[in-house]
Amino acid sequence: MRKTAAEASSPLARNAYLDFLRALAITSVVFVHSASYLDDHLKPVGAHLPPLLRLFTDLGAYGVPLFFVISGWLLQQIYGDGSWKARSYFARRFARIYPLWVGFLVFSFLVPALGLQTGISELLAGQPLGNWVRGAAVIVLAATTFTLWVSPELWNRVVPGGWSIQAEVGHYLVFPLLRRLRSYQIVGAIALVRLATSGLAITAPNLPVGNARSLIEAWIRLGLSDSLVFFVFGMVACRWFASRRHLGWRDLLAALLLAESLLLWVPDILLIPSKFVYIGVCLAITRLALMAGHSWPSVNAVGRYSYFVYYAHFFVLHSIVSILLATGGIVAVASSTLSAIASMILLAVFTLAASVVLGKFSWRFIEKPIMDWSRRF
Repeated sequence: MRKTAAEASSPLARNAYLDFLRALAITSVVFVHSASYLDDHLKPVGAHLPPLLRLFTDLGAYGVPLFFVISGWLLQQIYGDGSWKARSYFARRFARIYPLWVGFLVFSFLVPALGLQTGISELLAGQPLGNWVRGAAVIVLAATTFTLWVSPELWNRVVPGGWSIQAEVGHYLVFPLLRRLRSYQIVGAIALVRLATSGLAITAPNLPVGNARSLIEAWIRLGLSDSLVFFVFGMVACRWFASRRHLGWRDLLAALLLAESLLLWVPDILLIPSKFVYIGVCLAITRLALMAGHSWPSVNAVGRYSYFVYYAHFFVLHSIVSILLATGGIVAVASSTLSAIASMILLAVFTLAASVVLGKFSWRFIEKPIMDWSRRF
């Protein structure tokens, strides 16, 4: 049964749209990590996934920028109408992101006891007790303050996928400032940040080793000047669809400035535009799927629990591949190209399904109660 125009524009329909997009994003991420992880363990036994398949699965990394777009859209939709309470905003953002972050940080400390190696266990391996305690304290302090990006060793090893969560916290912090600006001012500001960052990236290698160079490298490592492009895209797109106003000369000038900033830094010439192509395809797929008038409860469930799945799938992947290595199953996987491809698909599907099942319990007993509590502020 097809939805009416009123139903399609309802908040429930918009939430279904975002959940569908989240499902595409997290599925892409799980597939790219499954292919990468399996391929890394096939190489020691003389096998590998076909390069063309890896080229396709590597597109899944673009699921993270799609999450940034969704985040910008959602925050603009909720807080962009002028009804702003800083206490409520920060309480809800804290409740949404912090409990799972700390939970998986603790989990990363504990799971080595079960025989699973993590970035933390690798960093602290072989250390005397005193050094272990000091190292663990530094890791906890940096993780709980979202400053892992300051250190190249800690940046993305403490909590799997933690680089994107730290960038998202940066989005949360700058959103209260961005929401006050007009759309062309937001786009222009991000363009200037990117231009400045590009200049720093070009000059940093010529600077002497020291605090200034380390800070520049840390800022570039965080990648906020890149991720904000997608976050702002979500914000501005939400505003545009809400107002349906025509683009003015200031909007066009800001867009040209942003385009110039994307072209200035050579490594980004093709990378960021290709990410927008991926995002556009996902938007089109979601639109066509919902226009078909069918309900997609399974797909939307994947999107609803995607934040938990993002953390959990790393551990699920690691567990499955560890079993394959321990039992010699990796040799059977490497027996033929067809077997390797089939195993990669099964690995991704099972990892996604297991993570979603765990995510359902997390949402019901941890995330939702905490979110409900945060709404009291």
